[in-house]
Amino acid sequence: MKAAVLYSPTDIRVEEVPDLTPGPGEVLCRVGAAGICGSDLHAYRLGHHAPGRPASYPRVAPGHELAGTVVALGPGVTTLRVGDRVGIEPLCGCAACEWCAVGQYHLCPKLEHIGGARSGGFAEYVVAPATKCYRLPDHISFEEAATLDCAAVAVHALQRVPVGPGDTVVVFGTGAIGLYMAQVARVAGARQVIVVGGHRQRPLAVARELGAHQTINASQTDPVAAVL
Repeated sequence: MKAAVLYSPTDIRVEEVPDLTPGPGEVLCRVGAAGICGSDLHAYRLGHHAPGRPASYPRVAPGHELAGTVVALGPGVTTLRVGDRVGIEPLCGCAACEWCAVGQYHLCPKLEHIGGARSGGFAEYVVAPATKCYRLPDHISFEEAATLDCAAVAVHALQRVPVGPGDTVVVFGTGAIGLYMAQVARVAGARQVIVVGGHRQRPLAVARELGAHQTINASQTDPVAAVL
């Protein structure tokens, strides 16, 4: 199969790599879409980083925002069928430790990351645990599904605040997460959504297109004074 493999800073090569085979509890998916995250760009320029460790290049395909079609089942998989369209969650815990047992698998000491240590979505195929694959409704495209983990970050953040009808919400930042935050705040019923960005005009214009009531260019205007 073909994959875009990251070798070193700015050295990413599309090449033939060995075909993948799903193991017990895993599925093989044909990739339908994969997003380019800011962390993918960081890895492309500087390598993969983990706390206390030097930059690394595991020589697998990056891409942790992905969706696709199940094409093969590993032993023991009964929850999915060949042909299912799925969104794929990239964080893979061991499913046996105390953290995984309480649903905090992001703290698993054996955590693996699709698109990190495991081959990701910048390839024709990807292997993922069946428990990390979620069937997609017919009206959700692969392109939309590939960005759902960004949307989930925004939903989780606004649930923690929380935001409800009549609230005024100020979002600092016009990256993917910030733009999702503005949209989710609108859906949650916020009366006014204000997005604060930097000197670039295009992201602020996109924020308005996506429903922000007001945008502030922080390089020209004091956002605190403007909001208060």
